[in-house]
Amino acid sequence: MRERIQDNWEIGLRLSDISSGTVVVAKCGRCNRRRQLDRRRLIQRFGKDARLLRLELALRCTGCGSETACRIELQAARRD
Repeated sequence: MRERIQDNWEIGLRLSDISSGTVVVAKCGRCNRRRQLDRRRLIQRFGKDARLLRLELALRCTGCGSETACRIELQAARRD
């Protein structure tokens, strides 16, 4: 299980603040579906200065279709 790094978005983290050793995960609060997101693709789509709160507003669960229950989690990458 990966360690969860961040649970407080009041600090306004940006995509550029996330290190390459961090995994970005989208989690649906309705159905608990989780999906790892590609940080480079997020930067291409939203820009490196996009805040994570902004990304949460753009998420939609591919499992249940919820547009309001999705959250972003940052997790330490596994070291094997």
